[in-house]
Amino acid sequence: MISKINLFFCAAFFALLLQSCTRDGEDGTPSGGTLLNVQVNGIDGDDGKMQGMHTGSGQGLLRSDVGSSSGSFSQPSAPVLEDRASGLEYRGLVEIRDMPSGVHGGGALRKEVAMSSPQKTLQSASSSPLPSGVKYRLQIYNTADKSRSTPVVDIVASVGSATQINIDAGKSYDWFAFSINDANVVPQIVRGVVSGNDTKAKDVLLGSGTINTVFGENLLNITFQRKTSRYEVVLDASGMFGGIDASTTIRNVVNASGAGVLKYGDLNIFTGNYSNIKNYDLTGVLPTTTSARTWTYNLYSVDNSTNLAANALALQSGNIRINKSSGFSSEATVDFPASTLPFSHVAFKSTIGSSYKLSIQMIESPVTVAGVRWARTNLVFSSPRSLMANPESPSNRPNTGAAAFTTVFQVGNPSGSDPCLGLAPQGTWRLPTVNEVTLLTEAKYFNETAKVVRFATSANNNGGLFGIEYKLDAGTVVQSNYPQYSQKLFFPLAGVSYITAGGIGGYGYAIRESSNEAPLGRYWARDANGRVRAFSISVSKNGAIISDWKATIIDQINDIRYSVRCVRAL
Repeated sequence: MISKINLFFCAAFFALLLQSCTRDGEDGTPSGGTLLNVQVNGIDGDDGKMQGMHTGSGQGLLRSDVGSSSGSFSQPSAPVLEDRASGLEYRGLVEIRDMPSGVHGGGALRKEVAMSSPQKTLQSASSSPLPSGVKYRLQIYNTADKSRSTPVVDIVASVGSATQINIDAGKSYDWFAFSINDANVVPQIVRGVVSGNDTKAKDVLLGSGTINTVFGENLLNITFQRKTSRYEVVLDASGMFGGIDASTTIRNVVNASGAGVLKYGDLNIFTGNYSNIKNYDLTGVLPTTTSARTWTYNLYSVDNSTNLAANALALQSGNIRINKSSGFSSEATVDFPASTLPFSHVAFKSTIGSSYKLSIQMIESPVTVAGVRWARTNLVFSSPRSLMANPESPSNRPNTGAAAFTTVFQVGNPSGSDPCLGLAPQGTWRLPTVNEVTLLTEAKYFNETAKVVRFATSANNNGGLFGIEYKLDAGTVVQSNYPQYSQKLFFPLAGVSYITAGGIGGYGYAIRESSNEAPLGRYWARDANGRVRAFSISVSKNGAIISDWKATIIDQINDIRYSVRCVRAL
């Protein structure tokens, strides 16, 4: 009887043991090893945007709201500078964004302990995701291998793709993940070092940690740190009312002594430190993104020690060519030769993990007559508003119907508004005052012999040109890189449109030698109190005989469309 009872308990014990073994292995994982699931969280402390920065001014650090890449500027927070050699006017802004404390630095990387449970983790609130498809290299070393001579794992993986690694259980491993934030390339790591030739001007990302593996599934979360300082260099031609030509180049970002500030070097993935550090320039470096008006370069530097004095940074440009036209074609081109363009900024230290946005906001320079700084051409009421390519620009010459005039004439009395204020950069231009246009009627400025007369050869070719050209003030340099009739103050006789009647007055581009019509120019003026008058240029015409040029101030300001010539507000 006792033997039967013992036999029963023995059978039950073996059955329970068999069931237990079956449960341990039912997930298909070998009982003697472990499976490592790898996922990428993103970049620590990075929101992927150049916002929330500080911008330099003479008063110290200020919050910056400088405009977007669409080309619309905010109110200026830096002075307008002029490069006298080239005639280029611009604002050079440096916005500084410091990363959260403890994120950046050139020393040893933060150690992270990977999770050993297979549960899914949420995106860290202080990191930004990497785009799907970005490649990274993962090396895993046995912690006991102090020399780290041979990785037990050395693979290339992609963000967003499932990555699983079979690895021994019950051991401690050190892991290192490296990327240059590129979907096509990830450099080799040779004995723990990435060559500087492979990291030059690249967005270097590095992560590391320790994992103690257990039987079953383990989860390795990778959060990268940016191991460079990021320089976003923006060349914006919105204020030139044209597009940036493909021949344009920039050469370097330099300090006050002319030395380059962009650096690269060999990266040790075990320490996070660089060696063999060298400077690089932008020879052969193409813009990261381009639009008609804006070029953006994303550049990276490994410098973690240079102190930059206030206003020490400058952009070395090659030739800059602007295609001036409402449609960004080549109706007129303006070339600026190679220049060194200083930025306005506070003193700061170049720091790994920080971001700097360096913006050159190009602005069309004015011409000065009677102490007033005038725009070189008339206003075009397109979207966005702009200045003409030049007075001879064929795309801005209305010749039929009152509706055509709305693109080049102010619609109605501007007593309650200023059509010049919306020009880029916002706040740079305004309507002239009545007193300012009155100066143009004085004999010491008005010169009848400076007239320009060219008849149209037919009624529809718009090839004529009528106008008065004023000499610039003494000491003013004529910028010959602008079109001929934009080099001085030239007022085309851009005529008049009556709003309700729809009639059209003279417009000099279409006037033929045999016609009886006479060209007429009218330009709005407005005081700060809303007082409005108009500057009028008229001439008598009898066939080919042109005489009696006059410049006067008139009060005919109702039910009328007139031309607009802006002046500098700053």
